[in-house]
Amino acid sequence: MSAVLEQQSLGELAGLYWDDPLGFVLDCFEWPEGEGPDVWQRKFLEDLGRAIKDRRFNPLQPEPVDPVRMSVASGHGIGKSTLMALCSGS
Repeated sequence: MSAVLEQQSLGELAGLYWDDPLGFVLDCFEWPEGEGPDVWQRKFLEDLGRAIKDRRFNPLQPEPVDPVRMSVASGHGIGKSTLMALCSGS
């Protein structure tokens, strides 16, 4: 995590990344140089951010919006649980 992000409160971080899950994952987790989420995980996070924006969710004036429903079908061990942990900030 960058020094700037280390100074942010959880609320401030939420304000920065509420519609940018890929940015959150890239900036708020320590990745070895040149590494990060798998290509399919990046696409999922980009699609999630786009879905949030398309629904016009506004965290400052919350009004009901349709839920985002996404799924991934695959075999064992590709990183689905890791993706969910990254989304939750675990």
